[in-house]
Amino acid sequence: MRETPPTVSNRPHRARAKGRVADKPAAMASAASTQKMQEEATCSICLEHLTEPVTIDCGHNFCRACITQHCEHREPERGTKFPCPQCLALFQKEKLRPNTQQTRGSPRL
Repeated sequence: MRETPPTVSNRPHRARAKGRVADKPAAMASAASTQKMQEEATCSICLEHLTEPVTIDCGHNFCRACITQHCEHREPERGTKFPCPQCLALFQKEKLRPNTQQTRGSPRL
């Protein structure tokens, strides 16, 4: 006598496995979101949590002291403009904008 092949309903271990697989994309998205928040709250010059964060014209964020020191150690290009340490877009040191969103919204992770 032949056994009936197992179906999804009579294979409980298969249903549990599917549940874990379904949770994996959500966990991966959460991990990616956490990593993105950490990157946004990290200064790419000192690689530490942003201290007194400022945003430059291209949208990148830095510690005020780090980007100020970056400008002091470089010759300005095209008059009074300096290259962004990340993307090399030119910005004016005088136009540093305090980033109050990073100050309020990013806990140390």
